[in-house]
Amino acid sequence: MYKEAYDVGLLKALADETRKKIVIVIRLKKNLSVFQIAQEVNISQPNASQALGALRYAGVVVSKRHGHEVHYRLSDKLAGRIAALARLFQ
Repeated sequence: MYKEAYDVGLLKALADETRKKIVIVIRLKKNLSVFQIAQEVNISQPNASQALGALRYAGVVVSKRHGHEVHYRLSDKLAGRIAALARLFQ
């Protein structure tokens, strides 16, 4: 049951248009601060932080503090999780 809930959380996290844009930007640019992500996606920093919190909770991104900034990158496990979900629909 836990794994299914984990998968649903991933799908919900990626269902939001803003969060999808953030994932695409991070995939292309690799490692970005909240400020950089907000600029790239053209949203406010509070909105970027909220979306990134949801993505972090779902295990899509991981964060690391650099001084006063928090930088985000895609989780190393993300590709495997998406591939496993895709196999369910084959």
